[in-house]
Amino acid sequence: MKKLIITFDTNSIIDLNNSNDNDLQQLYKWHKSGYIEIVKTDVADTELQTSSSKSMEFIEDRGDGVIDHSRIGHMKVG
Repeated sequence: MKKLIITFDTNSIIDLNNSNDNDLQQLYKWHKSGYIEIVKTDVADTELQTSSSKSMEFIEDRGDGVIDHSRIGHMKVG
């Protein structure tokens, strides 16, 4: 069975680090247990300016490039 992949954006990572949002915490527990995989947008670390400890745990999703946000080598260009 294929693992469900969920993409977190910058706001999701901030909320995960700073709140007790039960839904985000449950998703994070499932991620840690290996039931799902959480990936982060390619701009998350750029927008956070510093990588949070939880942000560092997530693989970066190589999404479409966003001008002035995405970094070369971390995005798809078409």
